Amino acid sequence: MLDWTSWSMAAVLALLIVWILYAGLPDLLYHILCIGVFTKGFGGERRIALTFDDGPDPRFTPELLTILRTFGVTATFFVIGQKALQYPELLRQINEEGHEIGIHGFSHTHAWYLTPVRTFREFRDTADAIERITGTRPTSYRPPWGMFNLFTKWAGTAVGATPVLWNISTYDWRKGDQTALIVRTIVKKVCPGSVILLHDSGGASNAPCNTLQAIQEVIPFLQQLNYDFIPISNMKQVSYTYKERYRQLNRIWIQPLWNIWEWLFAKLYKVEVIDPLMRLSINRWQHSNISDEQGRSLIGKGDTVAELHFQNDFLRSLSSEDSSERTAIQAIRQMRKSLHNLAATLQHDPRYKHVKAIYGVTLIHRGAEGVGFHVADIPNTLGNRYEKLFLRWLLILYHPQGAKRLQKRTHLLVPRLVWMSREELFNQYLQAVPKQKQHKQQGAALH
Repeated sequence: MLDWTSWSMAAVLALLIVWILYAGLPDLLYHILCIGVFTKGFGGERRIALTFDDGPDPRFTPELLTILRTFGVTATFFVIGQKALQYPELLRQINEEGHEIGIHGFSHTHAWYLTPVRTFREFRDTADAIERITGTRPTSYRPPWGMFNLFTKWAGTAVGATPVLWNISTYDWRKGDQTALIVRTIVKKVCPGSVILLHDSGGASNAPCNTLQAIQEVIPFLQQLNYDFIPISNMKQVSYTYKERYRQLNRIWIQPLWNIWEWLFAKLYKVEVIDPLMRLSINRWQHSNISDEQGRSLIGKGDTVAELHFQNDFLRSLSSEDSSERTAIQAIRQMRKSLHNLAATLQHDPRYKHVKAIYGVTLIHRGAEGVGFHVADIPNTLGNRYEKLFLRWLLILYHPQGAKRLQKRTHLLVPRLVWMSREELFNQYLQAVPKQKQHKQQGAALH
């Protein structure tokens, strides 16, 4: 048996793995590597974006608006939801003067300290507050400190907003007289497409005073260099470059890292490969009891079942097909062959002799009844909602048009439970001999 020290080390290791998956890895991908995150516009035109975080603040935001109005500059304000509700007139003024308003969280809480549910709530409450006050739904967000957890990007997508960070940080939140340093930082680092991070609230006591003084020097200087100041949403020319970069980084970073996680998952849960399409793992039935038409129990709570997992390489190969019709034919043909292999495995491998059914929860359930599966809805529980997010993440990861499909067909891409009893599997797929084997047997008979 394991002693207390071993259990403690195992618990620490488990917590470390959870932290890496929930906080460390997402922050590496999105905050540090900026994969799928907007940080800089198209470099071909002399356009830059001033962005201000942590407001609105009645001590500093009105003066900031006056300065911007004086120089004819528009900017982007990433506001905190609580402050937006506290100072609605100020938020309305920002909007009426032509500036863009984005989400900066409802309570300005670090992403690592937010649960998944609260992460979604922070985005929803802030977006709703901005829309209720200004009549305009925000289309961009910047998480506090630019930090992400596993659900930050999903929460942003849920409210229709895209992530925006920066390529110039001025550190204007520090204490003391930082005006000269802010000016030098911007002047030294500015380039076409720059997104400049500033604050109109928060930080050290009266730190925004430095920001107000600095921009009065910086704006006319940059205007002399023929720079235009525009809101984030006006940097539309970056869209093609941005998507191409995301696809490149997805191929170079996200998919390899995800493959490592898949390997660890397979080892941890003893997921066995059946063939190029399918893997399976032994599990306990956690869904509702299932009976046949005569009332005989087929599957009950706690029964041993085999959970099916698609091979991601096969899904990737399907997504590369040009014709959706050819893709469907190929998938059905491979599924029938795979189910025959699966039936043989369950019949002859002693590890699976107690398996009463096969099942899976999947977005790919169209046509499942045609190969022998039963298809059922799953309850809208918290765990199933997380599984839905996970499956959609896989669609985005492995399908080149996954994000577009989610936007256009959200109502159709709903996970369903597919299952087949052991008896049904054997009756349908152990009786039929694959054509290749038939040909071999006929050839042997001729000789």
